[in-house]
Amino acid sequence: KGNEAVVAPTPTASGLVKFKKGSCENCGATTHKKIDCLERPRKTNAKKLQVQIAPDDVQQHELNLDFEGKRDRWNGYNPDDYSKVIADYQKVDMAKRMLKADRLQQEANSAVANEDEEAATRAAQAADGASDDAAAVSDAPGGTTTADGKPAAGDAASAAGTGDAHAIDSDSEDEQDEFRYGEDVAMPGQKFDPKKRISVRNLRIREDTAKYLYNLDVDSAYYDPKSRAMRDNPFADSGKDLNEVRFAGENMTRNSGDMSVMAKTQIYAWEAASHGADVHMQADPTRAELARRTFDVKKSELTTSQQSAILEKYGGAEHLEAPPKELLLAQSENYVEYSRSGKVLKGQEKAVPRSRYEEDVLVNNHTKIWGSYWEAGRWGYGCCQSFVKNSFCVGDAGILAKRREVRDATADAGSNAAAAAAAAAAAAAPTKTLVEQHLESRGNKRRHEESAEDSASNKAARLADAKRKLEQDDREAERLLAMDDRSRPYHSMRHSSSSAAPSEEELEAYRLRQVRSDDPMAQFASR
Repeated sequence: KGNEAVVAPTPTASGLVKFKKGSCENCGATTHKKIDCLERPRKTNAKKLQVQIAPDDVQQHELNLDFEGKRDRWNGYNPDDYSKVIADYQKVDMAKRMLKADRLQQEANSAVANEDEEAATRAAQAADGASDDAAAVSDAPGGTTTADGKPAAGDAASAAGTGDAHAIDSDSEDEQDEFRYGEDVAMPGQKFDPKKRISVRNLRIREDTAKYLYNLDVDSAYYDPKSRAMRDNPFADSGKDLNEVRFAGENMTRNSGDMSVMAKTQIYAWEAASHGADVHMQADPTRAELARRTFDVKKSELTTSQQSAILEKYGGAEHLEAPPKELLLAQSENYVEYSRSGKVLKGQEKAVPRSRYEEDVLVNNHTKIWGSYWEAGRWGYGCCQSFVKNSFCVGDAGILAKRREVRDATADAGSNAAAAAAAAAAAAAPTKTLVEQHLESRGNKRRHEESAEDSASNKAARLADAKRKLEQDDREAERLLAMDDRSRPYHSMRHSSSSAAPSEEELEAYRLRQVRSDDPMAQFASR
């Protein structure tokens, strides 16, 4: 099953010369209908024309592949197709060899032409001063020419040696060219440039110390094992200078040299390209760098001119010459640790948040945050003056309730003071007899019972009033709900006393009117 593959969609001739019933009305193929035809709609289709019948499409057979067959990368690959690739490479190789042969032929022709020119020049010079040369030769001891003007044996030998040297040089040059050509040829199965055989980044030799061994502290710089990169400085907390350590982190390398300038140029190229300028950092880096420099100069000039114009119009140049705030206030938020010798041991490397909690978060209908109100050593909400955190905001009602509590506490304090004064007066009064004390206690008890009866009767009356008022509100609500929305008065569903807090009697009346479903006597409550 592993050798099954998808057949290439090459159309085959159907052998039809006339239109067959059931075929495509547009092209005449028997493997599809008109609605599925991919050919351009003909002006006169094959059904009417009865000629130019299109070939049938290839019908793919059903593939029943197993686990390995579904994941076979070479399933359906035809090895004969690679002959085209080999032929293309052979053509390129032949073209290179022909270009090399033409270059060598041109060099040989130019060398022969130069030798002919030099020979003609020497012959002209020899013709002009032949007599002087002959006299000089006859006077020279040992002579280098014979009587017929031919060169001597030594000169011939030297000339032959020169020719052999030229031949050796040409052979060595050919060998070097072949060697260079062989270097360009990649090894079988090699898929990268043979001149750049390093395909893995951040390689190191055996003698180099691994980056993760510089500092074995688990809280030191992080080492990424996949990219073999350590961005932070592993010697950051050791107190050593950057020039003393062997490795200061990848960020130190990235921030050194012209990396910052290159980053600025890249950002400028992106912004300029977004505004329609034809600037590209990789395609034309020189142009991008010159454009960035010109832009920086013009930007600085424009900023300086605007600043000078504003200062000339409104003044205030003396405020720009003020020293920094660190010198004025003698403090800053930069955390730095120093050694006894004055060296920086630890500085503020990364910005840390000022607070670990979220700020300006309003919860439970509060309009102010927790801690906006303070009183008597306690924190609370400024909107309702509540000291309970995460409580629900009641607004001004909470403030009024707190004021009543304060007023009641003041009244209780006054009554307590009056009672204390009375006790002091009683202590200062003369001692009463037992009969007088008994009569006084009986009178106080009788007065207390009368006041309790009066308060109970008043509470019952208030509770009855609250029940009656609640029944009236229910009847009024039923009447309003029975009315049409258009005839109902405006704001009629809004209770007049909804803003005020309910009293104890109103709450008791509401609880008495509630019916609990789990009460076995609830069904008799309505009778």
